[in-house]
Amino acid sequence: MIVRAYPVTGGTPASPKLGAVEATVTTGADGKFQFPQLSGGEYVVTFTPPASTPYAGVWVTAFTSAQSDDWPWWVILPFKPD
Repeated sequence: MIVRAYPVTGGTPASPKLGAVEATVTTGADGKFQFPQLSGGEYVVTFTPPASTPYAGVWVTAFTSAQSDDWPWWVILPFKPD
């Protein structure tokens, strides 16, 4: 799965305005991933699974510190609606 982090530059929580993608990574088979060091702040993180999987993509708002690369992150995705 592809994971991207975009800095939030304004807008509202329901409709954030985003800057250019700051990091792109691929998860392991276990769903874990690790971003390179991101500047501390608010980001929208998108999760895009391969089209062949039964999982839906999602986005979340995350707050990071400058130590975002110290520990792995992970995600659990919902199933695609029928």
